[in-house]
Amino acid sequence: MGAAFVMGDWDDSIKIYLREQAQALINLVIEGVRVVRHAETEFKTSSLEADAVIEVEDEETGEHSMVHIEFQSTRDPLIAERLLEYHVKARLLHKLLVDSCVIYLREVGDVPEPPLRWKKGRRREGLWFDYGSIKLSDIAVERLKATGEVGLRPIGILAKGGATRSEMEALVSDLGSREEYGLLALSRLFADLVFKQAEEQEWIERIFAMFTDPFAETPTYQRLVRQGREQGLQEGLQQGLQQGLQQGKQEGLQEGMQQGLQTAVIDVIRVKFPSLTPLARQRVPNETQSDALNLLLKAVVIAPDETAVRILLESLAA
Repeated sequence: MGAAFVMGDWDDSIKIYLREQAQALINLVIEGVRVVRHAETEFKTSSLEADAVIEVEDEETGEHSMVHIEFQSTRDPLIAERLLEYHVKARLLHKLLVDSCVIYLREVGDVPEPPLRWKKGRRREGLWFDYGSIKLSDIAVERLKATGEVGLRPIGILAKGGATRSEMEALVSDLGSREEYGLLALSRLFADLVFKQAEEQEWIERIFAMFTDPFAETPTYQRLVRQGREQGLQEGLQQGLQQGLQQGKQEGLQEGMQQGLQTAVIDVIRVKFPSLTPLARQRVPNETQSDALNLLLKAVVIAPDETAVRILLESLAA
């Protein structure tokens, strides 16, 4: 997975993270509730789609409510209004009280602070909307680790003191020893937000390589390499797997990289999750961006189960 990835990859990965680690993130936003279910995030009457809308139950009272979470990696001066719109849509759709929260993945400068207030005339307030606002850059990485929530480990990279080589190496070692390969993949994605230099990217590739190299020794991978050689695609496939793809690479390799990665994704799914092979053959050829295919291949290799891979495939264009 290289430093370059398209917005669709980012959005899909964030949604997978929110779905798989919902309870850990809910605990960061609001205390004393447990996740009941993931609700619909796309509001049918508009083009709005929230990052996560989750039904929770109060552990003391048993009362049900909704929690709406948005991840934000850029400065949006209208974030409060956007949260309000999601908030109202979720309230009308699910008929439950809603807690809304934005989690800033990195320092983005001055942002609107809650609550949102709209004044109306001199004597009354037209609207008052409170919401949660969490800035990971203000939270010490030690605080996240102290929660004991392994699901919060990936975003520790973005917390205060988390973007260091020692913390990254400890994170990779910890998640690797737990065989939390899905969280490792997400950690790799978040690392790209803070480790951007070429030398840093090479180091990142090395520390994650220990968990991908075993796959390179399997008969499946070796067969793919032989097939790529026979078709003149080996160089593109190897670069896609080992180095990640960046725009502007030699045009002569682009087609080989694309076809080699498409073949690799389908064949790995056929071996690991045979029941998903028809879906893979239908969806994967529609993805023509080499960096997106490279990201998809690595995600499939370390995917914890069939459900995670199905979500990845269904996010591709039909």
